Amino acid sequence: MKIYTPLESINKLYRKQPIDESEFTGFKDALKELFDNIEDGQVEPTQRKFFTTFMEEIFPNGYLVTHEEDSIDVVLHTGEKTTSPKGVLIELKSTTNKDEMVTKEDINRKALQELLFYYLNERKGKQNNSIKYLIACNIYECFVWDAQIFEKTFFKNKPLLKEYDDFVNKRLDFTTREEFYEQIAKKYIDEVKDYLDFTYINIQDCYKQYLHNSEKALIPLFKLISVPLKWDEFKY
Repeated sequence: MKIYTPLESINKLYRKQPIDESEFTGFKDALKELFDNIEDGQVEPTQRKFFTTFMEEIFPNGYLVTHEEDSIDVVLHTGEKTTSPKGVLIELKSTTNKDEMVTKEDINRKALQELLFYYLNERKGKQNNSIKYLIACNIYECFVWDAQIFEKTFFKNKPLLKEYDDFVNKRLDFTTREEFYEQIAKKYIDEVKDYLDFTYINIQDCYKQYLHNSEKALIPLFKLISVPLKWDEFKY
């Protein structure tokens, strides 16, 4: 399994392009507001509200950000309407929810299991082929998967799709999502976990470096987060 840095995840041409200073200033202001509001111990819905506001501030008009849509914590649409396809699916955990958040050493945790369920709901249940990224995040850290990886490892996995169909059509002896995560998602993620390459972003470390007069530390993060507006600039 390959773990990419934000800089490695951006193709070389886009990496060399100058940044838009006004957009970068807006990004820095939004990031400061996010970290000013976040405190360990806050409940997840509170932190989700702050994170959603951050996303709304850094993405311009034309890209709708919603939260708790179809049970997905945060969604970035490819257009400005709720009918626009979902392009980015984000599972958000609180900053203190260590048990459910993925780590670099162990990605097969509830956050990724939930993302797999939401991906299958969209990709198979709604025939949404506009998904670009799936992200597990706890404000401080983000793990970003390109949807092409999910396409290869999960959407083309016929046994998984059959079990998913059986689950949503209530043909199994369990019906709760928790049981889906434990008995289906966990099993199929475990089979392919060594192939689920992702980009790891330590937002907290980047922000701390920025506070210590290292503005350059934020540029790769800024460019990576801007990628959804430039779908073809991602390295994969």
